[in-house]
Amino acid sequence: MSQELMNRITKMLGPEVTTFDKRIEELTLSENIVRTIILLRLSEGRTTYIRDLTPITQVIGGNLLAIMKRLSQQDLIHWDQQEGKITVAYPFSGVPTSYRVALSGKPFTYAMCAIDVLGIAPMMKKDIEIETQCAMCGRSLHISIRNQQPVSTPTTVGVGIQIPSKDRDCCSSLSASAVFCPGIQFYCSHEHWEQNKPKDGGKWLELPEAFEVARYVFGETV
Repeated sequence: MSQELMNRITKMLGPEVTTFDKRIEELTLSENIVRTIILLRLSEGRTTYIRDLTPITQVIGGNLLAIMKRLSQQDLIHWDQQEGKITVAYPFSGVPTSYRVALSGKPFTYAMCAIDVLGIAPMMKKDIEIETQCAMCGRSLHISIRNQQPVSTPTTVGVGIQIPSKDRDCCSSLSASAVFCPGIQFYCSHEHWEQNKPKDGGKWLELPEAFEVARYVFGETV
């Protein structure tokens, strides 16, 4: 990705969006194994609860609850505190969203936002199929990523990024999925983004640009 594009993304969303790999590097081996197992399960469309991970920690050692708390502190994994169901494991969502994705013939699973769903292909090093909708008109959109090249139907699909309106300081305790994901959406055309973007602005990325951002954030992180 060009430095110019990286500077644009950093200015829009802050440096935290570019530190995904750094957060992973700070994990212990056991913590990263648990994170990877969760990602693999969600990539296959498997609903995952914390209790499902107990056999893993029995093999690799470590306290499961302590590992999960660490993954949450790093804003990598989150779960429903009542059910213990994994809800967020970037870039995957453990609950249904408007970003449906299938890896190489696997059942459909879900992602957190437009950049996240594009990032699944470079992260998993797989071809993927994405089904979603235009955030403006609701038109069905299809995106294929094969050999790490995105192709969309219609061909005018891009990503609109709305800058969070809340002050960053007040949102520091929230996950990226809560702060940023609601404003990172697909549009069927630049015209529909222009009609839908907030008055205080935002940024439009053509699909190849958005994919480069996703590859930068999520590539080589599994």
